[in-house]
Amino acid sequence: MFKFVLFSIVAIVVLSGSACAADRPQPHAAEAGTTAVKESFENIVALGPGVHHIKTDRGGRVRSCIVVGQARISTVLGTAKGLQMARTRARLAVAGEFVKWLRQEVDVQETIDDEAILSLEGSRKDSNETLQESGKAVEKNTVRFTAVSRGLIRGLQVLHVNVNGKDGVYTLVMGWSVDGAAAARRAAKDEGLPPIRKRSRKRNDSGRAIRSRWATSNDARKFLD
Repeated sequence: MFKFVLFSIVAIVVLSGSACAADRPQPHAAEAGTTAVKESFENIVALGPGVHHIKTDRGGRVRSCIVVGQARISTVLGTAKGLQMARTRARLAVAGEFVKWLRQEVDVQETIDDEAILSLEGSRKDSNETLQESGKAVEKNTVRFTAVSRGLIRGLQVLHVNVNGKDGVYTLVMGWSVDGAAAARRAAKDEGLPPIRKRSRKRNDSGRAIRSRWATSNDARKFLD
């Protein structure tokens, strides 16, 4: 009798635990996927400035890449102004890292319709020689390379932002893709970098702490897949 009662109590406890687990809300698949993407980009932030996650096709041509740039956040003129200036400097740092990568590790080709094609130096070339016949290598120490690289920079898009309040570092992660570069070429105007708006300096909030935060673009996933 005692064993039967003990067994009944154990069974009730197990079933109650199972019911509670079933009633507990489970994470949605989309939410889990979004969290995974954000964690992946936080790992890329930890790698530091430079070009990461380079994706190429079978011919060695670059399809997309991720570029990281960082800037120190100065609160001398206030946290709002400091974040704004750090955002601009981080964008310039991304452009610098991207151009340095183009100059050192990439073979830049330009087709007859002014389309720039990137190939990793030393990678296996496609058996089809049409690409090399229709394009020409751009000398990397000429004005032409500077013009081409500026056009490529316009194809960069923001993927992830990390504000480290403890260390005072603003990290900007941007992505370049063939599709993004094509869209930038089709754009009617060059938007350039956003201007820095002038703010009143009468109120100085330099004593305020910087709040750590991060955000990820909805387009970030395609640069990882």
